Amino acid sequence: MLNRAKVNSFTLNQNFNYTTSVENVTFNWYWLQNASILTLFVNRNYNAVEYNKSPIPQGDWDNYISSFNRWRTFEVDFAIKWATQIIVDILLDEMSTALSYKEWVFKFLSSWVFRQINATMTSINISERTCVFITWTLTFQTSEPFWYNSNLEQTLTLSQTTSPFTIQVDNLWLIALPKIYLQFKASWNIWTTSISLVLNNRTITYSGAITNNDILLIDCLNKEVLLNNVLKDYTWTFSQLNTWVNSIVISINGTFNVDCSILSRLNYLLP
Repeated sequence: MLNRAKVNSFTLNQNFNYTTSVENVTFNWYWLQNASILTLFVNRNYNAVEYNKSPIPQGDWDNYISSFNRWRTFEVDFAIKWATQIIVDILLDEMSTALSYKEWVFKFLSSWVFRQINATMTSINISERTCVFITWTLTFQTSEPFWYNSNLEQTLTLSQTTSPFTIQVDNLWLIALPKIYLQFKASWNIWTTSISLVLNNRTITYSGAITNNDILLIDCLNKEVLLNNVLKDYTWTFSQLNTWVNSIVISINGTFNVDCSILSRLNYLLP
């Protein structure tokens, strides 16, 4: 790995035109914005979107139209600079190796928000080269429909003892698929054998014994139900959080005391 301390001592004598302001760019935990590697532009390649071939990106009963397509590609323009051609080549090899991983998180900070998406680098196009710098464009492909905020939104409700109970979740951006955690407290649970959740006219039900300190996860993002991290059977279908206000109705039989935590992404169409 090249000594980054040496990079900071070099003053760039080339003029690059920045078309957008980004910082703290990473892929596979490799830092792509520093004194030797400059991220010039992150853009959505609209021409590469294949609207007629887009599969259902989320949900298991509904399709999305137009802007809710699956993303095909996006491009990132970079520059690599140093005082000698040898170091420029070293940086090029190092960066190419770090970016060659399949299906990893591409993340960057823009306007104080970290946005990210799972992607795979598919091509490298070097636009210009001298002895001390290279400008190039990387093309990434992703199967995810949205960019999303790295920080998850959380709605927490404590000590619920009556059934059914309703939790309101506000989703400020695009459609999101929540993860719903039900943590049953010690010394409170008697004859609890059925838990159902209704969200936006979709119901999912888990049937099975619940004991003290159990944690039940209804994971709408990955389409699975887990009890204490063990996969379990379920009936009916998973739901989604629509834009703005969502009401989740949870029904539990028996005697119980449960904390409910709902985690979800803030999804964006654009990077």
